[in-house]
Amino acid sequence: MTDDQILPELQKLNKKLEIIDKPLKNISYNFIAGISHSLGSLFGTLVIAAIIAYLFSQLNLGAAINKYIQSLIPQPQINVVSPF
Repeated sequence: MTDDQILPELQKLNKKLEIIDKPLKNISYNFIAGISHSLGSLFGTLVIAAIIAYLFSQLNLGAAINKYIQSLIPQPQINVVSPF
């Protein structure tokens, strides 16, 4: 490697060492990165859940599910004997 190639690499290493030397800056950077990751996951999940809820509302599965549940529930049979 030539001196022209080594100098930028040394500058990158120095910047990384400065971050390590400043623990508060490193902690705050990781904290903000964690919050950003969590919020991104939350919003992504909300978008996917909203899309799925919209698709299910368009399919109108309520009637089919209601009919299935009613078929599972036994219907009472009332036999009334008339005294006349």
